[in-house]
Amino acid sequence: MIDDTNLKRLEGEILNEKRKLHKEYVKEHKLAFKIMDCLFILIILSNLGALALTNALVFKNEPATQVLEANPVASEVHDYQAHPQAKTFFTGFLFQMGCYGILFLCYISNRANVHTKKGLILNFTLVFFMAFVCLTDLTNNLGYYVGRLLWGV
Repeated sequence: MIDDTNLKRLEGEILNEKRKLHKEYVKEHKLAFKIMDCLFILIILSNLGALALTNALVFKNEPATQVLEANPVASEVHDYQAHPQAKTFFTGFLFQMGCYGILFLCYISNRANVHTKKGLILNFTLVFFMAFVCLTDLTNNLGYYVGRLLWGV
């Protein structure tokens, strides 16, 4: 019969074996894990780059655009002019940062639990697909921005 202490001990041993298996699997497939890590960093950078290019296009199209503070607390502390919809903008920003946090935590937890070829393929496919989508968005924005700079349309 297994009591609670034996069960906890067995669960601890299983966890340690999974960690050892994961470490061996990472050593075996170093290149795949490095590529996944690079792609994940590329996802974040390309998403932020697309956002920056979009904002640059807005400011180039509308040079009279006035920049207002979206953070209601910062506008009060630093005596900036707050945007009329600052609370909803800031809520959207916080939601976006929360989504980045969830994405980051999901990637890290999935990466730390890969011990089979199937898990590696699924994780790699997910990261590759997300990188493809984000890089497509960045290259579309970049191409549009470069076209506007060259031809002034």
